[in-house]
Amino acid sequence: MLNDDPYYSLASICINITLIYTFKCLQNNLILSCFPTGLSVGQKIVSESPVQVYLGENATLEILVENEPSNIITWNFKGGNQIVNVALLRPEGLIVNDRYKGRASIDSANGHLTLTSVQLNDSGNYTVVILGKNTTEIGTVKLHVVGETFIYCF
Repeated sequence: MLNDDPYYSLASICINITLIYTFKCLQNNLILSCFPTGLSVGQKIVSESPVQVYLGENATLEILVENEPSNIITWNFKGGNQIVNVALLRPEGLIVNDRYKGRASIDSANGHLTLTSVQLNDSGNYTVVILGKNTTEIGTVKLHVVGETFIYCF
């Protein structure tokens, strides 16, 4: 059972009468988050404008709220039908999904996610979940990676 295993924890919260269950499987460095459609969050914690970067550049996805050292921050990626955990920052340190190792980091001071050398398949929605001592905040920001542009002169 999950609650008998010290490597697993379950955070259950209610925001605008919508339950969100975030399961953290720390033993396997995996986070699975289930966000029902129609979720609305009162406070804006990420930019409403999409972040646009060019292929091969670095992208930083910022949070707009102050980060506390005791917060647990997870960034998840949704591209197409796939939801993937990118990285998890806990007071004990950073855990990065194998798919993003060497390319993703969360700044412990501010909670921003940085992706280096972005690829076209990095385009999509990134959801941040901030678990604080007394609050849980959720926000989603869109990343758009622009491919190379060719200019033809005749």
